[in-house]
Amino acid sequence: MNTLDILYQVFRARHSLVRVQERLERGSRLALIGPEGWPEKLSSYLGEPVEHPEGGSGLDRVLILRLPLDDSARESLSGSEAAIVHLGKELPQADELRNVAGHIPVEVPCLWVTENEDDVRFQALAATADLTVPSVRRLDPKDPASALCRLMMAALPDVALAVAREFTRARSEYARRLVQRSASRNAVIAAASSLPVGSVPVIGFFLSFLATTGETLAITASQLRLCLMMAALHGRPLDFFDRVSELWPVVGSAFGWRQLARELVGRVPVAGWAMKAAVAYSGTWMVGEGSRRFYELGAPTDEEIQRDLARRSRREAMRAAEEYLASIREGMTPEEEPDPFEEAEDQKGEDR
Repeated sequence: MNTLDILYQVFRARHSLVRVQERLERGSRLALIGPEGWPEKLSSYLGEPVEHPEGGSGLDRVLILRLPLDDSARESLSGSEAAIVHLGKELPQADELRNVAGHIPVEVPCLWVTENEDDVRFQALAATADLTVPSVRRLDPKDPASALCRLMMAALPDVALAVAREFTRARSEYARRLVQRSASRNAVIAAASSLPVGSVPVIGFFLSFLATTGETLAITASQLRLCLMMAALHGRPLDFFDRVSELWPVVGSAFGWRQLARELVGRVPVAGWAMKAAVAYSGTWMVGEGSRRFYELGAPTDEEIQRDLARRSRREAMRAAEEYLASIREGMTPEEEPDPFEEAEDQKGEDR
């Protein structure tokens, strides 16, 4: 069995592609709701609609409804998978919010947002203990589009994946967040494999396994997953062997990164775990960002762009480390958006 076969077996054991592919092929049925002009603004925040090869675009599946909603809204929304309600710059009273919520079927998950800048009014609404009043999130007025995409990934992860495939701005934001999340997780795997086994007796055997080739396989499988997600976001099929020519560089670079990490651990044994984590973060970030550019531009990146990616990957690793250490000092754990791949894997486990 060659290296690619081994990686494929590891990948298949860890990740489910079938359900994610089915979800992407189904597309998104999203409702955009708001006062006059705001549903269109919401649509612009998602970016330009991607044209389908067979005709049509992502806009064909978007339902536009304007406030106030009437009795026909419930029937119109019954076919939607999710809704985003933009309340504009003026926050309505709690009774008005309840009325709007009452016209939306309970089975349709909603993300409620506003660009209201009245801190007192917004905080008063956020502090209400009435569970019948929807929870409203405020978009950053400096960059509402990015804020909306991040909130959608956190509140509506399943729909966000499909929307990201249909709209350019949502796709770009989703791809960048996915790269950062994958890089952070691989950094944790690399750091854990450097811990002394004796200091963690409960999972010592697992750590000793990661310290050998298992760590490389786990991180490489994660990077392959990241590349496949980039392909899927840009309309390519989620097939491991169809993309094999694009995945080979990931396989080759994995062993180079591992050799560099080993040398760092050997030369600086005390802080070797941190350096190893930094290498894993940088390597994964370069793989993800390079893959994103490849599918976005339709051509391999040239040497100058690759050097720029290497410089940026180091900066990203330092930034992520500083944010993580700051969160630890404050007694907090960095939050992550739900991952559609993991949701599919959980479902796969339930089906067994």
